[in-house]
Amino acid sequence: LNFYHSKKKRNIHSSFFFSTELRTLGMWYRQLMGESIGKKLNLDGNEVRNGITPVVSIGSTDLHSMGQLYFGGPNDKFTNIITVTRGGYHKVPYNALLPGLVKNIEGKTLNEIMEAVAKGTIETYRKLELPFVHIELENMIEYEIGYYLQFRMMEMMYLAKLMNVNAFDQPQVELYKEETSKVLENGV
Repeated sequence: LNFYHSKKKRNIHSSFFFSTELRTLGMWYRQLMGESIGKKLNLDGNEVRNGITPVVSIGSTDLHSMGQLYFGGPNDKFTNIITVTRGGYHKVPYNALLPGLVKNIEGKTLNEIMEAVAKGTIETYRKLELPFVHIELENMIEYEIGYYLQFRMMEMMYLAKLMNVNAFDQPQVELYKEETSKVLENGV
């Protein structure tokens, strides 16, 4: 799907995590995608300047800023919405200090509210006919996170193959390291 959408000029990949605890997982994926397919040369040695720009958003925190861009801005993004199914204990009280400020949340757990926000976001993507996939983790346990990591590593290997680039080298990263070394050698 990433390859397909990159061919359709959707060269921004948005990982939209609906759990603040998964922010670092999004940053890991951003690094994986950037270093795996952001290449100057293809496997034939031809200059291609290939890549997809990975961005990370956190729901519901980023819905106002990034949601506006994703829903109303250019159709140059392919979004992965990642949610976690799990129970919750903390509930919004019925006798809230400001009753009625937000409708229909009294007695709901914080996880139920986040799930509603995620479902509302998914429905908005559908209605606007914007490209996305929904990845649902059953829980935030080692098995599920490991499964997700493995899935993404395999995805990058296949994506690199489709893009005809080497997923396992990062020659351009060495450039800044060499320049940094020179600066340190000559004094800052």
